[in-house]
Amino acid sequence: MSNPNGVANITEKILAEARAFAEEQAAAARAEADATTAECERQAGEAYSAAVAAAKEQAGQIAKRTEGQAEMDRRRMLLATRQACVQKAFDLALDKLKAMPEEKRAGIMARMGARYQSADGEYIFNASDREALGGKVVAEVSAALNRAGKPFKAAISQETGSFVGGFILRQGGMEVNCTFEVLTGGVREELEGEASSILFS
Repeated sequence: MSNPNGVANITEKILAEARAFAEEQAAAARAEADATTAECERQAGEAYSAAVAAAKEQAGQIAKRTEGQAEMDRRRMLLATRQACVQKAFDLALDKLKAMPEEKRAGIMARMGARYQSADGEYIFNASDREALGGKVVAEVSAALNRAGKPFKAAISQETGSFVGGFILRQGGMEVNCTFEVLTGGVREELEGEASSILFS
């Protein structure tokens, strides 16, 4: 006949060992869970810090690009304004030359003709100047050339040009452009060069 107390003792001992084992396993599981949680938190923190740093870097680059674009836009606007002013100055210079009294314009053209004529030549004027000033200009050029000991013939061309004023001197197979547009063009190129340098200053 079995001993009931012995069976009870054995059962109690097994249950005690089972409880101890279960507690050990639970403690180990908790420790592993805590370690895993800590590692996840660490990795999450690192990822967050990296994301914040990347966002700040990107924001800085965007800000620099935006600032650079704004500066380029400012320069373009300034350049456009300068170019408009240059065009206005050029137009005003041409207007002033056109508005000069005929006597003064004829004198300017005659001086240019005497300076640049170096062979027999003919003078191409615009239609209105050919009619109003051509004869006077050619006569004054001829007189100036004779005084300088240069007996070249100066004649009025039958051809007319579409320029604002001045003339084109055709001589010896070549043409010398003494139009008002060319006279003011050198100054215009200089001013436009200064204006365009704004983009690179």
